[in-house]
Amino acid sequence: MARAAGRGQLVWRSPHATVHFKMDRRGIQGVALSAEVGDACRDWAQHKAKPFAISISPRSQESGKTHYADSFEVHSVLVGAPPSLTIIGRPPMLRAGAILINTSPYAVAVEYGGKRAHARQTSHRVLGKTLARFRRPVKPSRQGP
Repeated sequence: MARAAGRGQLVWRSPHATVHFKMDRRGIQGVALSAEVGDACRDWAQHKAKPFAISISPRSQESGKTHYADSFEVHSVLVGAPPSLTIIGRPPMLRAGAILINTSPYAVAVEYGGKRAHARQTSHRVLGKTLARFRRPVKPSRQGP
C-alpha cells in the first residue's frame, strides 16, 4: 500500500473516493477507556454472562446457607493493566472492561473442586464454562482490496 506524506496509509481507492488511514493511538485509547465502552462491557456481563452462570450453578440443599448461585457480582476493570494476560499493542494499551466474580466463601471449591474427609468434591467450573460459552474464535482480519 502506498503512503502519502502526512496522510497515512492508503486503504481504499475508487473513482469516487480515496481513503487513507493514520493510526491515532491516543484516539483509540480514548475510545477504549470511554464510559460508553465500560457501560457496554458491564451491561453484557450483567445481562448475558451472569444469568448463564447462575443457570448452570450448583444449588445447595442446606437452608440458611449462602448459595453459590446467589453470589455473583459484576465489577468494572481496566483490561491490559498488570497482571493482565490480554495486552494489546506496544506499549500496552489499557481498555475498559468488566469481570464476573463469585463472592461465595466456597467459590474456589465449587469452581476447582476440593477435598472432604470422606470424598472428593467435583469441580463445577461455572466461571470457566461461562467463559467458554461466550468466547468466540478470532477470525483472521480481512485485507483491503
